[in-house]
Amino acid sequence: CQSESEGLIRVLDEHGLYGYYNTSGELVITPQFVSAFDFKDGRAIVSNSEGKFGIIDMEGDFILNYQPLHISDFSEGLSAIYDSNIMRWGYINNEGELEIPYLYTSVYAFYNGFAVVKSAETNLWGIIDQEGNTFIDFDYAYIRSFYPPAPFSFIRYTMNEVNIYKMIDLKGNIVFDELKGFTGYQDHFGFNLETKYDNIWVMYEDGVLSYDVYDDRGNVYTLMYDGEWSLYQDGIEVLTEGYDDIYFSVEKGMWEVTRDGKTGLLDRKFDVVLEPIFDSISIRDNQAYYFVSVNGSNGVYDMEGNEIISPIYESILLDQDLQLFIVSNGEIYGLYDALGNEILPLEFNLITYISMLNNN
Repeated sequence: CQSESEGLIRVLDEHGLYGYYNTSGELVITPQFVSAFDFKDGRAIVSNSEGKFGIIDMEGDFILNYQPLHISDFSEGLSAIYDSNIMRWGYINNEGELEIPYLYTSVYAFYNGFAVVKSAETNLWGIIDQEGNTFIDFDYAYIRSFYPPAPFSFIRYTMNEVNIYKMIDLKGNIVFDELKGFTGYQDHFGFNLETKYDNIWVMYEDGVLSYDVYDDRGNVYTLMYDGEWSLYQDGIEVLTEGYDDIYFSVEKGMWEVTRDGKTGLLDRKFDVVLEPIFDSISIRDNQAYYFVSVNGSNGVYDMEGNEIISPIYESILLDQDLQLFIVSNGEIYGLYDALGNEILPLEFNLITYISMLNNN
């Protein structure tokens, strides 16, 4: 068994020991190691029969003598190191010097400058850079390591007592949120994602994510992510302004877009109907109004995006027959007409029409 390693060939002899030859077939380092990694930046991690690990140079001299510690392979100049006495992981450089302290109970290798780690203090997962600085806060039950060759990670969190995921890039941008599940593939590389809308297959090629979407008339569009989402049709960019998420809502007959966690609507020509400033936008029972929510307060807009009632109320109910809106904050009620004119101010403990509405 052999593999080439920076000009040296790692071999496993008949005694089950590893050593290194050069490409001329000359023995450079005698087989003596129970385990050995390929050389990276002139260093290789090896272990002996006592389960101790060390670091050697390309002449076989020890940079770090055998230690009663577990040392993983180097990745981007750093290696994860485990001290069983304190049951903690840290990271050393290729000179055997401790670069990042023993602060973690579980770690992944560095990839594109970042590593996914689990804090010993909080027992939660986060992401650090090569200086040990926090990149993604330690707030999560689980974070999957960045998935080579695609520089993306999956973060698990809880919403309404259900585990869901979000996919982030190496800048910490959210690529997909509220995923119900995912699978990643190395060959023909891409992701099978169970989104809040549908199951989709997302390709990763030449540094770009892409997948196809359809409107309710069967038109095919391609969404592409290169730091932000853009929308194409027949190879032509039809939506130039970048959004965090783009989705055609059949219910609304509109493109639903998000930016910084806020939702908006675009029409079929991609003109803005509602700016992405709302926490949610819904249509109730095919009513010809958009009910919006902002920071827990509710409002109403018409189909053209005109504000009917400002989002300042805890609750809004509409009777389609009379085209009247009953608004309330707590147990205080008011009344608006369909044009947004105030009929009764917000100062009543009871509006008789509420009883009629409940009886219906």
